[in-house]
Amino acid sequence: SRASLHNEDEIKRLGLKIGDTVILHKAGDVIPEVIKVLPGLRPGSEKEFKMPKQCTICGTPVVKIDGEVAYRCPNQFCFAREREKMIHFAGKKGFDIKGLGDKIIEKLMEEGLINAPQDIFTLKVGDLEPLERFAEKSAENLVSAIAKAKRVEFSKFLFALGIRYIGEETARLLSLFFASQMRKMTLGELVKIARIKKEEDWEKIDGVGEKAGKSLTEYFKERRNLKLLQDLEKLGVELVYEKTKKFQKLAGLNFVLTGSLKHLSREEAKERIELLGGKATNSVSAKTNYVVAGENPGSKYDRAKKLGVKIISDK
Repeated sequence: SRASLHNEDEIKRLGLKIGDTVILHKAGDVIPEVIKVLPGLRPGSEKEFKMPKQCTICGTPVVKIDGEVAYRCPNQFCFAREREKMIHFAGKKGFDIKGLGDKIIEKLMEEGLINAPQDIFTLKVGDLEPLERFAEKSAENLVSAIAKAKRVEFSKFLFALGIRYIGEETARLLSLFFASQMRKMTLGELVKIARIKKEEDWEKIDGVGEKAGKSLTEYFKERRNLKLLQDLEKLGVELVYEKTKKFQKLAGLNFVLTGSLKHLSREEAKERIELLGGKATNSVSAKTNYVVAGENPGSKYDRAKKLGVKIISDK
């Protein structure tokens, strides 16, 4: 297994050094995390970890925002940041462009064929064929996959933009909000609506907090971001979503998932709840209507019993 650890405070708490042997645990049965260091297995060549003071790619001094644990490169034109933005944009949870993996994206950037996410939709077979590992058929397949990705679900589109604090769940909630306002929205209409919204307007949307509201406001004020949206519209990107229906069976109900579900993954269960008009939240409260319990439920199960919340199985 592989686990990433970027939190300097957590590294210090664990007493972790470069070269250590560690114990991993799958948090929520999904994500591997480091839970313990084994000092007795140290070879004697281990080294203290020191957070870099400069970005290892572009050399810009890194910054740490008050109240946060992460160090960040503030250079918005840093190659590493641009690469990660592109990977996020094209990834499965975003535009889901088949065949456009991390290494291919990096190669295309190094060759100067793409410099921004919208450049992906300008690629032609002739651009790709001269590149190493690209035969005529593979080039045609990628260009075909890019064309197919132009029709994208609204929630996946929002997630693909990489707006800070806008994860999958918040992107879905925003999609449902906009879907309830109008049946079909072009990117141009999205820009017109989004750029005049203030922080407090975003925060009125169910599931959008203070940080997300501020981030959305800043994103739609940035000229570079507006150009991206305008370019995507010109290149034929089309938003796809369904209008929220009043007759949805789970409308107005709040659900919490706990334990290992037998028949669905957590993400699949959340999607089904939301498609039926319900809301999947992360914590149990007096507002929770149902707790869906799988095998080995945790503290959420106990809290549900304490609050008298109805508990159902995932059958």
